[in-house]
Amino acid sequence: NIKFHISQYTMSLEGEKKIEIQKNDDIMALLERYKPSYNGHRRNLSASRIKTLVNCPVQFYLQYVADVDTPDEVNEHIDSATLGLVVHEVMQNLYEKGKTITADDINGYLKEKTKIDKLITRGFNRHFHRFDKKYYGESGDFISEKLNTPLTGEALLVAEVVRLMVETLLKKEAETGNFEFLAAEHDKEFVYKLDSGLEINAKYIIDRIDRKDNLLRIIDYKTGSDELSVASMEALFDDSNTSNNGAILQLMIYCLWFEYYQKNSHGEILKDTDIGIKPMIYKLRTINTEGIGNIKVNKPKLEDAKKTYKEDLLNYKDFLEDTDNGPGFKTLFHKLLTDLFDPNVPFKQTENEAKCKYCKFKVICGREEKKEKF
Repeated sequence: NIKFHISQYTMSLEGEKKIEIQKNDDIMALLERYKPSYNGHRRNLSASRIKTLVNCPVQFYLQYVADVDTPDEVNEHIDSATLGLVVHEVMQNLYEKGKTITADDINGYLKEKTKIDKLITRGFNRHFHRFDKKYYGESGDFISEKLNTPLTGEALLVAEVVRLMVETLLKKEAETGNFEFLAAEHDKEFVYKLDSGLEINAKYIIDRIDRKDNLLRIIDYKTGSDELSVASMEALFDDSNTSNNGAILQLMIYCLWFEYYQKNSHGEILKDTDIGIKPMIYKLRTINTEGIGNIKVNKPKLEDAKKTYKEDLLNYKDFLEDTDNGPGFKTLFHKLLTDLFDPNVPFKQTENEAKCKYCKFKVICGREEKKEKF
Protein backbone atom coordinates (compact mmCIF):
# COMPACT_ATOMS: atom_id res chain seq x y z
CA ASN A 1 0.00 0.00 0.00
CA ILE A 2 1.17 3.54 -0.77
CA LYS A 3 0.21 6.30 1.65
CA PHE A 4 -0.06 9.87 0.34
CA HIS A 5 0.22 13.11 2.26
CA ILE A 6 -2.82 14.98 0.92
CA SER A 7 -1.75 18.18 -0.79
CA GLN A 8 -3.34 19.96 -3.74
CA TYR A 9 -1.10 20.73 -6.68
CA THR A 10 -1.24 21.10 -10.41
CA MET A 11 0.50 18.35 -12.36
CA SER A 12 0.90 18.67 -16.11
CA LEU A 13 2.04 15.91 -18.45
CA GLU A 14 3.85 16.48 -21.73
CA GLY A 15 3.37 13.41 -23.86
CA GLU A 16 3.63 10.33 -21.69
CA LYS A 17 6.86 11.14 -19.91
CA LYS A 18 7.45 14.54 -18.42
CA ILE A 19 5.81 15.68 -15.18
CA GLU A 20 5.71 19.28 -13.98
CA ILE A 21 4.31 20.31 -10.60
CA GLN A 22 3.38 23.96 -10.31
CA LYS A 23 4.04 25.64 -6.96
CA ASN A 24 0.67 26.78 -5.68
CA ASP A 25 0.06 28.43 -2.31
CA ASP A 26 -0.14 25.08 -0.49
CA ILE A 27 3.24 23.95 -1.83
CA MET A 28 4.87 27.31 -1.10
CA ALA A 29 3.57 27.01 2.48
CA LEU A 30 5.22 23.57 2.78
CA LEU A 31 8.52 24.96 1.46
CA GLU A 32 8.44 27.62 4.20
CA ARG A 33 9.37 24.84 6.67
CA TYR A 34 12.90 25.06 5.28
CA LYS A 35 13.23 28.68 6.39
CA PRO A 36 14.19 29.91 9.89
CA SER A 37 11.19 32.25 9.87
CA TYR A 38 8.74 29.32 9.86
CA ASN A 39 6.60 29.22 13.00
CA GLY A 40 6.45 25.49 13.58
CA HIS A 41 8.53 22.34 13.20
CA ARG A 42 11.31 23.42 10.86
CA ARG A 43 13.17 21.23 8.39
CA ASN A 44 16.76 21.34 7.22
CA LEU A 45 18.21 21.19 3.74
CA SER A 46 21.16 18.82 3.59
CA ALA A 47 23.67 18.03 0.87
CA SER A 48 21.95 14.72 0.15
CA ARG A 49 18.54 16.40 -0.19
CA ILE A 50 20.04 19.00 -2.51
CA LYS A 51 21.58 16.20 -4.56
CA THR A 52 18.07 14.75 -4.92
CA LEU A 53 16.80 18.17 -6.03
CA VAL A 54 19.46 18.30 -8.76
CA ASN A 55 18.86 14.70 -9.85
CA CYS A 56 15.09 15.10 -10.10
CA PRO A 57 13.04 18.02 -8.71
CA VAL A 58 9.88 15.89 -8.78
CA GLN A 59 11.51 13.27 -6.57
CA PHE A 60 12.57 16.04 -4.18
CA TYR A 61 9.00 17.34 -4.10
CA LEU A 62 7.42 13.94 -3.47
CA GLN A 63 9.91 12.91 -0.79
CA TYR A 64 10.81 16.11 1.04
CA VAL A 65 7.92 18.51 0.44
CA ALA A 66 4.72 16.50 -0.03
CA ASP A 67 5.95 13.68 2.24
CA VAL A 68 4.63 10.94 -0.02
CA ASP A 69 5.14 7.79 2.01
CA THR A 70 6.11 4.49 0.43
CA PRO A 71 6.78 1.28 2.36
CA ASP A 72 10.38 0.88 3.48
CA GLU A 73 12.15 -1.89 1.66
CA VAL A 74 13.41 -4.53 4.03
CA ASN A 75 16.90 -5.50 2.98
CA GLU A 76 17.51 -9.11 3.84
CA HIS A 77 20.99 -8.80 2.39
CA ILE A 78 23.78 -6.34 3.10
CA ASP A 79 23.66 -3.49 0.59
CA SER A 80 26.27 -0.90 -0.33
CA ALA A 81 24.78 1.71 2.01
CA THR A 82 25.06 -0.60 5.04
CA LEU A 83 28.60 -1.54 4.10
CA GLY A 84 29.47 2.14 3.92
CA LEU A 85 27.99 2.83 7.36
CA VAL A 86 30.11 0.07 8.88
CA VAL A 87 33.28 1.43 7.28
CA HIS A 88 32.40 4.91 8.57
CA GLU A 89 31.99 3.58 12.10
CA VAL A 90 35.32 1.77 12.03
CA MET A 91 37.27 4.78 10.75
CA GLN A 92 35.45 7.11 13.14
CA ASN A 93 36.61 5.13 16.15
CA LEU A 94 40.08 4.15 14.96
CA TYR A 95 41.86 7.50 14.76
CA GLU A 96 42.26 9.71 17.82
CA LYS A 97 40.78 13.19 17.47
CA GLY A 98 43.29 16.04 17.64
CA LYS A 99 46.29 13.77 17.13
CA THR A 100 48.86 13.91 14.35
CA ILE A 101 48.71 10.47 12.75
CA THR A 102 52.02 9.07 11.50
CA ALA A 103 52.93 5.99 9.47
CA ASP A 104 54.08 4.33 12.69
CA ASP A 105 50.67 5.00 14.24
CA ILE A 106 48.90 3.47 11.26
CA ASN A 107 51.15 0.42 11.23
CA GLY A 108 50.27 0.03 14.89
CA TYR A 109 46.55 0.08 14.06
CA LEU A 110 47.15 -2.58 11.40
CA LYS A 111 48.64 -4.83 14.04
CA GLU A 112 45.57 -4.36 16.27
CA LYS A 113 43.43 -6.77 14.25
CA THR A 114 41.33 -7.63 17.29
CA LYS A 115 40.35 -3.98 17.73
CA ILE A 116 39.48 -3.58 14.05
CA ASP A 117 37.44 -6.80 14.06
CA LYS A 118 35.54 -5.67 17.16
CA LEU A 119 34.68 -2.33 15.54
CA ILE A 120 33.46 -4.14 12.42
CA THR A 121 31.32 -6.52 14.49
CA ARG A 122 29.73 -3.65 16.38
CA GLY A 123 29.14 -1.81 13.12
CA PHE A 124 27.28 -4.72 11.50
CA ASN A 125 25.21 -5.37 14.63
CA ARG A 126 24.26 -1.70 14.74
CA HIS A 127 23.56 -1.00 11.05
CA PHE A 128 22.51 -4.42 9.65
CA HIS A 129 21.04 -6.35 12.58
CA ARG A 130 19.83 -3.03 14.06
CA PHE A 131 20.36 -4.09 17.66
CA ASP A 132 20.01 -0.44 18.74
CA LYS A 133 16.38 -0.52 17.61
CA LYS A 134 15.72 -4.16 18.44
CA TYR A 135 16.66 -3.61 22.07
CA TYR A 136 15.36 -0.06 22.31
CA GLY A 137 14.53 0.79 25.89
CA GLU A 138 17.16 -1.49 27.37
CA SER A 139 20.10 -0.06 29.30
CA GLY A 140 23.11 1.33 27.45
CA ASP A 141 25.36 -1.36 28.91
CA PHE A 142 22.99 -4.11 27.75
CA ILE A 143 22.87 -2.78 24.17
CA SER A 144 26.63 -2.22 24.14
CA GLU A 145 27.19 -5.84 25.08
CA LYS A 146 24.71 -7.02 22.42
CA LEU A 147 26.68 -5.09 19.79
CA ASN A 148 29.60 -7.44 20.52
CA THR A 149 27.55 -10.49 19.47
CA PRO A 150 29.71 -12.60 17.10
CA LEU A 151 28.74 -12.35 13.44
CA THR A 152 27.45 -15.32 11.47
CA GLY A 153 26.38 -16.09 7.91
CA GLU A 154 26.45 -13.30 5.34
CA ALA A 155 27.52 -10.67 7.87
CA LEU A 156 30.59 -12.71 8.75
CA LEU A 157 31.55 -13.04 5.07
CA VAL A 158 31.02 -9.35 4.26
CA ALA A 159 32.90 -8.39 7.44
CA GLU A 160 36.00 -9.85 5.81
CA VAL A 161 35.46 -7.53 2.83
CA VAL A 162 35.17 -4.53 5.16
CA ARG A 163 38.33 -5.57 7.02
CA LEU A 164 40.24 -5.71 3.73
CA MET A 165 38.88 -2.28 2.77
CA VAL A 166 39.93 -0.79 6.09
CA GLU A 167 43.38 -2.39 6.00
CA THR A 168 43.94 -1.22 2.42
CA LEU A 169 42.86 2.30 3.32
CA LEU A 170 45.23 2.35 6.29
CA LYS A 171 48.14 1.13 4.19
CA LYS A 172 47.49 3.78 1.54
CA GLU A 173 47.28 6.51 4.17
CA ALA A 174 50.56 5.34 5.70
CA GLU A 175 52.18 5.96 2.30
CA THR A 176 50.93 9.54 1.97
CA GLY A 177 52.57 11.08 5.06
CA ASN A 178 51.43 12.55 8.36
CA PHE A 179 48.09 14.28 8.91
CA GLU A 180 46.26 15.79 11.88
CA PHE A 181 42.94 14.07 12.51
CA LEU A 182 40.44 16.77 13.54
CA ALA A 183 36.91 15.34 13.45
CA ALA A 184 34.69 12.46 12.35
CA GLU A 185 30.94 12.54 11.66
CA HIS A 186 31.16 16.31 12.16
CA ASP A 187 27.55 17.58 12.16
CA LYS A 188 26.06 21.06 12.45
CA GLU A 189 22.65 22.69 12.06
CA PHE A 190 22.60 26.41 11.23
CA VAL A 191 20.97 29.15 9.15
CA TYR A 192 22.61 29.74 5.78
CA LYS A 193 22.12 33.20 4.26
CA LEU A 194 22.46 33.72 0.52
CA ASP A 195 23.90 36.92 -0.94
CA SER A 196 20.33 37.86 -1.93
CA GLY A 197 19.24 37.76 1.70
CA LEU A 198 17.30 34.49 1.43
CA GLU A 199 17.82 32.38 4.57
CA ILE A 200 17.44 28.60 4.77
CA ASN A 201 17.81 25.97 7.49
CA ALA A 202 20.92 23.93 6.68
CA LYS A 203 22.54 20.81 8.07
CA TYR A 204 25.67 18.86 7.23
CA ILE A 205 27.35 15.68 8.44
CA ILE A 206 30.96 15.40 7.26
CA ASP A 207 32.59 11.96 7.40
CA ARG A 208 36.02 13.26 8.29
CA ILE A 209 38.05 16.45 8.60
CA ASP A 210 41.83 16.51 8.85
CA ARG A 211 44.78 18.79 8.12
CA LYS A 212 47.60 17.87 5.76
CA ASP A 213 50.16 19.85 3.76
CA ASN A 214 48.70 23.14 5.03
CA LEU A 215 45.27 22.22 3.68
CA LEU A 216 42.10 21.42 5.58
CA ARG A 217 40.67 18.27 3.99
CA ILE A 218 36.95 17.46 3.88
CA ILE A 219 36.78 13.71 3.23
CA ASP A 220 33.86 11.53 2.18
CA TYR A 221 34.14 7.72 2.29
CA LYS A 222 32.38 6.11 -0.67
CA THR A 223 31.74 2.43 -1.37
CA GLY A 224 29.89 3.03 -4.65
CA SER A 225 30.88 4.03 -8.18
CA ASP A 226 31.24 7.77 -7.63
CA GLU A 227 33.52 9.52 -10.11
CA LEU A 228 36.57 11.59 -9.21
CA SER A 229 36.35 14.02 -12.11
CA VAL A 230 33.77 16.48 -13.42
CA ALA A 231 33.55 18.43 -16.66
CA SER A 232 32.83 21.77 -14.93
CA MET A 233 31.03 23.33 -12.01
CA GLU A 234 28.00 23.75 -14.27
CA ALA A 235 27.95 19.99 -14.91
CA LEU A 236 27.27 19.43 -11.19
CA PHE A 237 23.88 21.11 -11.64
CA ASP A 238 23.09 19.79 -15.13
CA ASP A 239 20.21 17.32 -15.28
CA SER A 240 21.50 15.92 -18.57
CA ASN A 241 24.88 15.04 -17.04
CA THR A 242 25.15 11.25 -17.14
CA SER A 243 28.31 11.07 -15.03
CA ASN A 244 28.05 10.04 -11.39
CA ASN A 245 29.15 13.39 -9.92
CA GLY A 246 26.82 13.46 -6.91
CA ALA A 247 29.64 12.94 -4.41
CA ILE A 248 31.57 15.93 -5.79
CA LEU A 249 28.44 18.09 -5.54
CA GLN A 250 27.94 17.03 -1.91
CA LEU A 251 31.57 17.72 -1.03
CA MET A 252 31.49 21.20 -2.57
CA ILE A 253 28.39 21.94 -0.47
CA TYR A 254 30.15 20.57 2.62
CA CYS A 255 33.16 22.83 2.00
CA LEU A 256 31.04 25.93 1.45
CA TRP A 257 28.79 25.32 4.42
CA PHE A 258 31.64 24.25 6.69
CA GLU A 259 33.55 27.46 6.00
CA TYR A 260 30.38 29.54 6.34
CA TYR A 261 29.51 27.99 9.70
CA GLN A 262 33.04 28.25 11.06
CA LYS A 263 33.31 31.93 10.12
CA ASN A 264 29.82 32.99 11.19
CA SER A 265 29.36 30.84 14.28
CA HIS A 266 32.89 31.00 15.69
CA GLY A 267 33.58 27.37 14.90
CA GLU A 268 36.24 25.46 16.76
CA ILE A 269 38.08 23.94 13.79
CA LEU A 270 38.79 26.66 11.21
CA LYS A 271 41.30 28.83 13.09
CA ASP A 272 43.12 30.10 9.99
CA THR A 273 40.45 31.53 7.68
CA ASP A 274 42.92 31.81 4.79
CA ILE A 275 43.76 28.11 4.73
CA GLY A 276 42.71 26.15 1.65
CA ILE A 277 39.87 23.65 1.98
CA LYS A 278 40.28 20.51 -0.12
CA PRO A 279 37.36 18.16 -0.86
CA MET A 280 38.36 14.50 -1.18
CA ILE A 281 36.61 11.24 -2.04
CA TYR A 282 38.00 7.96 -0.70
CA LYS A 283 36.72 5.33 -3.15
CA LEU A 284 37.05 2.27 -0.96
CA ARG A 285 36.16 -0.28 -3.64
CA THR A 286 39.05 0.78 -5.88
CA ILE A 287 41.49 2.33 -3.44
CA ASN A 288 43.78 -0.72 -3.69
CA THR A 289 44.35 -0.22 -7.44
CA GLU A 290 43.74 3.53 -7.83
CA GLY A 291 45.11 4.75 -4.51
CA ILE A 292 44.03 8.04 -2.91
CA GLY A 293 43.54 10.54 -5.71
CA ASN A 294 42.47 14.15 -6.11
CA ILE A 295 39.17 15.30 -7.56
CA LYS A 296 39.76 16.76 -11.01
CA VAL A 297 37.93 19.45 -12.99
CA ASN A 298 38.24 20.07 -16.72
CA LYS A 299 39.73 23.49 -17.49
CA PRO A 300 40.26 25.15 -20.91
CA LYS A 301 43.85 25.41 -22.10
CA LEU A 302 45.23 28.94 -22.38
CA GLU A 303 46.58 28.38 -25.87
CA ASP A 304 43.35 26.80 -27.15
CA ALA A 305 40.13 27.27 -25.20
CA LYS A 306 38.45 24.49 -27.19
CA LYS A 307 40.82 21.99 -25.60
CA THR A 308 40.80 21.10 -21.92
CA TYR A 309 43.01 19.55 -19.30
CA LYS A 310 42.19 18.06 -15.91
CA GLU A 311 43.10 20.33 -13.01
CA ASP A 312 43.39 18.99 -9.46
CA LEU A 313 40.76 20.44 -7.14
CA LEU A 314 43.14 21.29 -4.31
CA ASN A 315 41.14 24.19 -2.89
CA TYR A 316 37.39 24.49 -3.39
CA LYS A 317 37.73 28.30 -3.18
CA ASP A 318 39.45 28.29 -6.58
CA PHE A 319 36.13 27.18 -8.12
CA LEU A 320 33.78 29.18 -5.91
CA GLU A 321 33.53 32.50 -7.75
CA ASP A 322 32.69 33.40 -11.35
CA THR A 323 35.49 33.56 -13.92
CA ASP A 324 35.79 34.34 -17.62
CA ASN A 325 35.25 30.63 -18.23
CA GLY A 326 31.84 30.56 -16.59
CA PRO A 327 29.88 30.82 -13.34
CA GLY A 328 31.44 29.64 -10.10
CA PHE A 329 30.00 27.05 -7.74
CA LYS A 330 28.43 29.59 -5.38
CA THR A 331 26.53 31.34 -8.18
CA LEU A 332 25.14 28.03 -9.46
CA PHE A 333 24.33 26.78 -5.96
CA HIS A 334 22.56 29.97 -4.95
CA LYS A 335 20.51 29.94 -8.16
CA LEU A 336 19.39 26.38 -7.38
CA LEU A 337 18.27 27.41 -3.89
CA THR A 338 16.62 30.59 -5.15
CA ASP A 339 14.69 28.63 -7.78
CA LEU A 340 13.54 26.17 -5.13
CA PHE A 341 11.66 28.95 -3.32
CA ASP A 342 10.51 30.72 -6.50
CA PRO A 343 6.76 30.12 -7.06
CA ASN A 344 7.28 30.57 -10.81
CA VAL A 345 9.77 27.69 -11.11
CA PRO A 346 7.91 24.34 -11.15
CA PHE A 347 9.25 20.98 -10.01
CA LYS A 348 10.18 19.23 -13.25
CA GLN A 349 10.74 15.53 -13.74
CA THR A 350 14.24 14.56 -14.84
CA GLU A 351 14.61 13.77 -18.52
CA ASN A 352 17.39 11.31 -17.75
CA GLU A 353 15.44 8.11 -17.14
CA ALA A 354 18.57 6.27 -15.99
CA LYS A 355 18.24 8.24 -12.73
CA CYS A 356 14.83 6.66 -12.15
CA LYS A 357 16.11 3.09 -11.99
CA TYR A 358 16.39 2.94 -8.18
CA CYS A 359 13.86 5.68 -7.35
CA LYS A 360 11.02 4.53 -5.09
CA PHE A 361 8.58 6.83 -6.92
CA LYS A 362 9.18 5.46 -10.42
CA VAL A 363 5.82 3.67 -10.44
CA ILE A 364 3.99 6.88 -9.47
CA CYS A 365 5.85 8.77 -12.19
CA GLY A 366 5.36 6.10 -14.85
CA ARG A 367 9.05 5.38 -15.12
CA GLU A 368 9.01 1.76 -14.03
CA GLU A 369 10.90 -0.65 -16.25
CA LYS A 370 8.75 -2.34 -18.84
CA LYS A 371 9.01 -6.13 -18.66
CA GLU A 372 8.84 -8.01 -21.92
CA LYS A 373 6.40 -10.87 -22.22
CA PHE A 374 7.56 -14.18 -23.65
